[in-house]
Amino acid sequence: MAVFPVEFADTSGEAPGADRTGRIASTTAELADLLEQSGRYREVDLTPVRQRLTAAGPLHLCDGCWLDLARETGAKVAAVTVVHKMSTLVASIHVWLVDVAAGQVIRDGAVSLRGDTDEAWRRGVRYLVQNVLLKEDPGHVSRSSPFPGG
Repeated sequence: MAVFPVEFADTSGEAPGADRTGRIASTTAELADLLEQSGRYREVDLTPVRQRLTAAGPLHLCDGCWLDLARETGAKVAAVTVVHKMSTLVASIHVWLVDVAAGQVIRDGAVSLRGDTDEAWRRGVRYLVQNVLLKEDPGHVSRSSPFPGG
């Protein structure tokens, strides 16, 4: 599985807050660890595509440009995650698991957050993994916004 770095979209109109680099890295690691601990996925190394990944800009806006990067790493599944901050107290996390060969969403989920904190982000990711992404549910209905990149 290619677990792409969590992305941050801020439409709050507020002044930028503290540097989120650490929060993004720890949330990405938490997502990767939880998915790998399930035994269903093994994380692939994104180092060989890191420079192009950074140059691609926000993955949720690049019209699926990340699919080729995922294929190049040998990933069968890709995880794309966006934290959308709407205000100081309201945000959401959206995660899409995508079959890389088919380019099709296989699982997706979203959860609302209260507060823009490390703990809120970690709890959101934990909830999504345990209650949506790994849940065996053949009737799974999308719980998030439209898939990024069309």
